[in-house]
Amino acid sequence: MKFSEMNKEQKQLVILGVGGAITILFIVVNLLVKPAKEAALKAEEVIAELESEVNRGQMVLDRDLKVKKEVKASAKEILEIVNRELPPSTGRYAWALANITEVFEDMGVYLDMEETRGLRYLPLKDGQEFNPDSVSMWVPYSVTVRFKTSFENLKKILNLLKEKFPYCSIAKLDIRASEQDYENHNISLILEWPVFRFDSDQAWMEKQAQ
Repeated sequence: MKFSEMNKEQKQLVILGVGGAITILFIVVNLLVKPAKEAALKAEEVIAELESEVNRGQMVLDRDLKVKKEVKASAKEILEIVNRELPPSTGRYAWALANITEVFEDMGVYLDMEETRGLRYLPLKDGQEFNPDSVSMWVPYSVTVRFKTSFENLKKILNLLKEKFPYCSIAKLDIRASEQDYENHNISLILEWPVFRFDSDQAWMEKQAQ
């Protein structure tokens, strides 16, 4: 039946039916579809934000792992130098005497050696509070070497010391002429190697290398 052929009551029922359908559609759109769409958009924003946080967290984690890897490699390299090139924590004087004597024997020069009197660094007092970052974990281990040789031999000895002890430094060099032997001079020099200030410093380094 066409709408024009309907009577008044039928037309009212159709209009009410259409109006009801529109009302239901309006309710569905506003109460169900629209909130669902807004929730979906909100969810997308949350997901994007979380994804960004995850990405930043991964970057921090990657950077942290990279730093840890670099620290581990550096610690291993330092310990390798400590074990191969520097005086051991026990028997330092014996180590220095044996190695330095070998150099001087190659040059046919007799030497007299002793641990340097007086520390070459400012020690920390027992029970003293300090910031570990304010002091170096390294301090010099020093020995004083005295011998007599010509200036030409002295240059060769210094070159040999440099080759044999790449991490050794000459803290002091004193040359004095000898009235009895004008060709040879009385030489005194202080040799130094870096060593750990505390045993705990070496333990910490070993832990980083693990």
